[in-house]
Amino acid sequence: MTAIEQPGADRRMTRLEWGIVLGAALVLVLVTAVVKLTRIQAFEGDTALFFQMMHNLLKTGIPMSQIGAEVQSYTQSVHYPVMTAATLAHSALAPPVPDSVNMFTWHAYYIFYALAPFCAIFSIPGTLLTSFVLAFVALLVGVYVLARSQGVTPLSSAIAVLLVASYPAWWCGLLWGQVYPDRLFVFLGFALMALAARVKTPRWLFIVVAVLASSITERAPIVAGISVLLYVLLWWRSVDDRRFKLGASLAMLVYGLILLKFVIHNPYNQGYIPDSLGGIIQSFFVFPNFAVMTLLLLVLSLPLLALAAFEWRALAIAFVAMLPNIIGNLGGAEKIGWVTHYSSYFFPILVWAAVMGLAAFERRVRVPFAAAGALAVGVIFLSCIDPFSFAPIRFSGLTPNSSMLPAYQQAVQLAFSPSGRTIAAVGGGISRAIPPGSSVTTVEGGMTYVYNDRDVHLFPVGLDTANYAIVSDAVDASGRHTYGGFVSFLPHQQARIDALLVDRMKRDHYDFAHAKAFPELGLAVVRRE
Repeated sequence: MTAIEQPGADRRMTRLEWGIVLGAALVLVLVTAVVKLTRIQAFEGDTALFFQMMHNLLKTGIPMSQIGAEVQSYTQSVHYPVMTAATLAHSALAPPVPDSVNMFTWHAYYIFYALAPFCAIFSIPGTLLTSFVLAFVALLVGVYVLARSQGVTPLSSAIAVLLVASYPAWWCGLLWGQVYPDRLFVFLGFALMALAARVKTPRWLFIVVAVLASSITERAPIVAGISVLLYVLLWWRSVDDRRFKLGASLAMLVYGLILLKFVIHNPYNQGYIPDSLGGIIQSFFVFPNFAVMTLLLLVLSLPLLALAAFEWRALAIAFVAMLPNIIGNLGGAEKIGWVTHYSSYFFPILVWAAVMGLAAFERRVRVPFAAAGALAVGVIFLSCIDPFSFAPIRFSGLTPNSSMLPAYQQAVQLAFSPSGRTIAAVGGGISRAIPPGSSVTTVEGGMTYVYNDRDVHLFPVGLDTANYAIVSDAVDASGRHTYGGFVSFLPHQQARIDALLVDRMKRDHYDFAHAKAFPELGLAVVRRE
């Protein structure tokens, strides 16, 4: 028996508890899946990339993505977002070469092989979105079950679930996040650590979870391998089946490093982690807002870190898992880009450490309801800080944009309202407006509707040769339409470039007089005559 597991702990949950937990989880999955599918266009380019990748994997056996090639060229090669209007006016807006990319050479998304049969039976969007939601909800179930198995009271276990759900990596990622395979590590990473710390874990179960977790991306086996390795070393004398778990952790770590060194060729990996102490220090003082974004990451992690501190070894593992996000630099997304996938790797390890610390807290502090009170303070703390306000950090209170419960309530109300049902139905109209086999240049918001069986370009790429364009469409009080959709990182260039592109489209015979407007989505489909 390990030092952190209670004898007979698995018998602490009653059948009634199991029924309540699993029933609540099922309702949460179903409701959230509807919320995600209602606003599918809000997840934009990367979500469409994964839809297209799975579509081609099922169709040809190769996970090719034209959208992936477009995005990489758009930002890394041609650098459209930093072009001035004058430069763009003379640009050929040519598609990239090659026009598609095998996404398994970009990231090791081998988990798609496991998801493919379900996508073949059900829809691709429904399967990928639901698996994403399942992972997030399963984490909450795992928190409750693990806490109860460690002897934590039902009340404290329930508040611990609410604390985890209040952390922005959970609720912001769930409500507003795109469909990255990395999201599956939110549960699988937590489950792997829970199994590593469990007495008499069946080896087959540990292997299955380890293989699934390691197949998500190349980073997953590295994080998982290091975390399990540290657990085995720090609890060496009390770890059950330690030689097997040590070997498994090393196998995951070596596998991840081989992928990173010899298989994956991703430009984003270059320079993510500074190569020297001087580079790390320079990041904090040279890059705008780098230090304050790091501070916000740590401030919002304080309640979970404070719990983990009651089991210092778990805290050490959590800190190591967080280290790439603390010192790494991808423009800030790895720190407070809660709707991105960058928090998916440290978050489950941090949550596992917090549950371990919570169990130690209840064993040491015998004051009734002390743990429940501390957890409640943590929930209030997280609910009062705007997770996106880093300059300066703001205490904003219970608003839909800054805390979990109001945000979720607002999302549910929209999804199940007449407006939500209209939004869900309108997407099919966009798809029907552009026949299969057509060439289309589209803003990101339209990509999720035309990713399959069409030649898709990221607006304004391919404008000179496309049959259709999907553009943003803003309508003022007088009914006047303003079309555009170009994304510019330069100040005061956005409106000028949009006007330039619309004029260019009119000269190229795009029929704006008969554009099909979809005001619920702020989009319009324009056909080229």
